[in-house]
Amino acid sequence: MNLPHLKTCTGAGCLCHRILVHEAGHAVMAMVLNCPLRWATVVPDEDATGQVSLKPPTSTINVMVTLAGAAAELIGCGPLDGAEQDDMDSIAVLLDKPALEQMFQIVTALLGAHWTAVLALAEVLAERGTMSKSDISKAVGRHLHPMPHGEKWAKARVAL
Repeated sequence: MNLPHLKTCTGAGCLCHRILVHEAGHAVMAMVLNCPLRWATVVPDEDATGQVSLKPPTSTINVMVTLAGAAAELIGCGPLDGAEQDDMDSIAVLLDKPALEQMFQIVTALLGAHWTAVLALAEVLAERGTMSKSDISKAVGRHLHPMPHGEKWAKARVAL
């Protein structure tokens, strides 16, 4: 799939770049936490400008993967612009504000440690539009350091 509008817009202030980084953030966090990932896309449909399909094994990992899109935007694009609010609203029922802020800091730190993987995936997503789990693994594998006990690590810091 050729998506030239995504390849020509790479600056941090560009909406296309923000979408690419956002979806790559979700996918990379899923891989870091060993969360079953199916695919990622930046091909818009009637509901979203991009999506990552996964099956989080627990609520903690679900929250971390959900927050990863906004965390990636913050790292790669600067202040959040409000477009990530759908993700935040979907988990606001699970955490109070202090716990949400703490979990967001944890996720931001984890993504920062895997930032080269986020950028590598965003670049390939710009070219392909949609990628399977195996394609994502190939694109980012050498940049990742999965956490075999990501769930225990997260629960030790934030109780859901």
